[in-house]
Amino acid sequence: MDASIFKKGIPSTTLKRKWRNLLLIIKTFITCEGRIGCMFFYHIRLMMQFLEGNEINLPYFLLKSLKKMTGNTQNKIQLLRILCIIMVS
Repeated sequence: MDASIFKKGIPSTTLKRKWRNLLLIIKTFITCEGRIGCMFFYHIRLMMQFLEGNEINLPYFLLKSLKKMTGNTQNKIQLLRILCIIMVS
């Protein structure tokens, strides 16, 4: 399956009502996101943790997620620094 079509997320309305509450809990307390209207593949992986027989290595998953987030944040900070230097000079 080509996942590139979901870069902006999948509408959370595509989930059944009983799964929307779980998605809201995951977004609020685990991933600390405010984008309630859409979900991404990592949300689906986390929701699979709550199904029987579909266990993931949760500490490894969260560590990998944090590393990805910090990498993205550091790239944005470096870009902002470069833009500030350009604006000042």
